[in-house]
Amino acid sequence: MILFKTLLNIDEHAEFLPGWEQTYAQLEPGKYSGTFVRIQGRNIALYREYANLDAVHTFEYDNNRRYFLIPIKGNSSFPLSPDGVYLLPRGDKIHSPAPAHYEMIILSVALQDAEWLNKRDRAFKKLPLKLDDYNHVYQELESITRYFMTDKNVHPTDSIKAAVKRKLQDIAMFLTSPVNLNSHRYQPFYSNSRFIVNACHAYLESHPSQPPTLIELCRMLRLSRRTLQYSFEKELGVTPSYYFRALRLNAVRRTLISDPDISIGQAAAMQGFFNQPYFTRSYRQLFLESASETVKHARVKASGKGSAKEA
Repeated sequence: MILFKTLLNIDEHAEFLPGWEQTYAQLEPGKYSGTFVRIQGRNIALYREYANLDAVHTFEYDNNRRYFLIPIKGNSSFPLSPDGVYLLPRGDKIHSPAPAHYEMIILSVALQDAEWLNKRDRAFKKLPLKLDDYNHVYQELESITRYFMTDKNVHPTDSIKAAVKRKLQDIAMFLTSPVNLNSHRYQPFYSNSRFIVNACHAYLESHPSQPPTLIELCRMLRLSRRTLQYSFEKELGVTPSYYFRALRLNAVRRTLISDPDISIGQAAAMQGFFNQPYFTRSYRQLFLESASETVKHARVKASGKGSAKEA
């Protein structure tokens, strides 16, 4: 389920988050206005909310889930530093200020695969992520939620829903894995790195239209993300992220060529590209032409084939 809603009532805002018992008390005079994006799955859910007025927030949520909070950058009024991912506290009812114009993202995950998180924390806990890992998590979740903050995108195709699901699973598995949060760099032997890259190639070739995520490959090969990174850099001179991004861009290109009537935004979203400026830049860098130019060439070629058949 994917919803985007503009809320003009603070009590309606409090009721919009499933599984939470919460109340908002408005502290600032004025007419309330807020927005809410909700991407709801069974084991993983993603929310983004904004409110224009100062309020105090009292909440208690489902203890069978853990919630990761990411403040939106550029929001100086937020009480938490906007440069981290925070694990929300558990226990009794929690009281927290909700300053005017705050905006945040919340990722909700079931506890069944993250038992190490199953403890009663009484304070917000900042995860010890490296800067590159934090930037990756932030950019992915921010772009996904921003994509659905327009009415035209809240009824996505099944392919886009599947791409969103895979993205969220990838990020949730990373955030809930103590190995990734506390791992040490492991340098495999040359033969091991070659085997790892070859195994990834074989798997990717067998799934050309749906490349696996880094986390899926790590789980399949039973190795850490750092080991995968080292192996690709040693054998191919590129990071696995770059390689998989190139595969996804190629998949978009194949879709545009085979079906030039599909919208570029939809074709990109089917492969997990929800940040259009980033997609546009990456596509041009890789193919030395814009996606619209690819579509134009494909239409010309298709019309030529049609003319030839008629003749």
